[in-house]
Amino acid sequence: MEEDTIKINTGEIKGNIKKVINNKYTSLFSLLLLATVSLLIFKTYNIGSGFAFLAMLFSAFSAQLLVFLAISLLISATLAHYGKFRWMFFPLIVWLVITTAVIRTANIPQLKDVTTGDYTLGPDLDPFLYLRHTAEISEGRLGPIDYFRQAPIGIESYAYKNLMPWTIFYMYKIISVFSDVSLTYAAVITPVILFIISLIGFLLFMRTISSFKMSQEGSWITAVIASIFYAFIPSMLHRTVAGIPEIESLGMAWFWFAFLFFTLAWKTDNKKKQVFLGALAGLFTGLMSWSWGGYRFIYMILAAAILALFLFGKDKEKILIVFSSWAIPALILEFLNVRSVTTMLMSYGDVGVGMFVFFIIWIDTIVHKSKIKELPFLKKINLPGQIKSLLIGLILAIFILFVVNPASATNLFSIIIEKLLYPFGRERISLTVAENRAPYLTEVLGSFGNFVWLFLFGNMLLFYEATKHFGKREKILLNLVFIIFIFALGFTKFSPQSTFNGENFISKFAYLGSIALFIFTLFFIYLKAHIKKDEKTMDDFKGVDF
Repeated sequence: MEEDTIKINTGEIKGNIKKVINNKYTSLFSLLLLATVSLLIFKTYNIGSGFAFLAMLFSAFSAQLLVFLAISLLISATLAHYGKFRWMFFPLIVWLVITTAVIRTANIPQLKDVTTGDYTLGPDLDPFLYLRHTAEISEGRLGPIDYFRQAPIGIESYAYKNLMPWTIFYMYKIISVFSDVSLTYAAVITPVILFIISLIGFLLFMRTISSFKMSQEGSWITAVIASIFYAFIPSMLHRTVAGIPEIESLGMAWFWFAFLFFTLAWKTDNKKKQVFLGALAGLFTGLMSWSWGGYRFIYMILAAAILALFLFGKDKEKILIVFSSWAIPALILEFLNVRSVTTMLMSYGDVGVGMFVFFIIWIDTIVHKSKIKELPFLKKINLPGQIKSLLIGLILAIFILFVVNPASATNLFSIIIEKLLYPFGRERISLTVAENRAPYLTEVLGSFGNFVWLFLFGNMLLFYEATKHFGKREKILLNLVFIIFIFALGFTKFSPQSTFNGENFISKFAYLGSIALFIFTLFFIYLKAHIKKDEKTMDDFKGVDF
């Protein structure tokens, strides 16, 4: 009888558990809740503090934040239980935003100056320049020339070239509506507010880009996990903490929204939405160029991706609409900043590449919508139409370059090699200032640890997913070459003392050789398929998701 009673009770317990945990999302949140409660107990009783990972978690999250996380997970599990899948991630997002703010403002009491009673900025030089210009804007005495720099002649005021002082000023105006604060306090809190904005942009971007391959719930899971890494990784934390109003915090706010709107423009098939969303992406790109030099990465990434899609003959009309909608406002704002088309053209590694791809796309449109494509010599060239457009555009671009800057045109090849080897330049500020210098792999490992290997593996996995529909031989060759390429990018600048120090011949040869090998392999397979009229392989390239 007792055994039967135990069996009945066990069955009832299991049945009740199944009633509560009725789907995989409820199970997921329940497991995370259990892990959080366990971590809270370990922290309370100082269990496992000798383990590096647990010690890091203990120091990063207070008991109150862990309790808050447990409550958030409980609410998420409840929402999942009742099938409210649209809302089940919202409590976690709220926890993430609030925790981000709490951690980044924990140092504010230490920023108060006991002699004045007001706050002061952290130990970083540039923010004091931004604060001085903010004070000049607030007092109506900002002049075009800043005589405090390069005295006694002076130099153009930084506030006329960068949005950071203006951002602090308007942040001060907004905060002053709700509370009586000083201009310095507004500067102290600005990077935290900007990072929260960038975190929301990053979350939405990751959710959008994940939705191309995942379900709605799966894309939210990916976005939340990625956002947790983004919010709490130390390398991001120290540039976005209270008291350090650096331009990175402002730049990243524009950065992720630029990618978000470009991705949304690419995702929709409505042409009006493509133009509108593409223009928004261009606007945020332009605003970033007025904020932080990292805007160059937007040009590099979008130009490279769109050029690859264009050359493989994928969605030409969409490429024309979306890329043009992005490029026009972005380039206009860039011109208003640098005030020189020549300077923009000479930026081979970033803006110049974007202009070149924009030029090629329109050359292709003109060629294929006019009688130019019927010219006898073009008909005789057995190449895909987009490759012909690339060659025509390249010849025209070199001719224009000869007219604008003959010296650069004659040294075009060496300049391109220089940009590949030294993407941040070889000027003293690029080679000596840590935040401008290209890092060694050992330095990256010191900052990010095992996440570097996860990043490399993730790149290989994504490339495999993008090419898995190819034939067996093409798939093996492409992935093998990509693995060589991705490892060469990292390991050819390993450390100053190693054989691969990024400066000697073998480092440069391996680095440039891997790039050449990857590009050559892609186009060898593509052109071979075109010549042999291998429609399957041609369609395989069109089916690649970049």
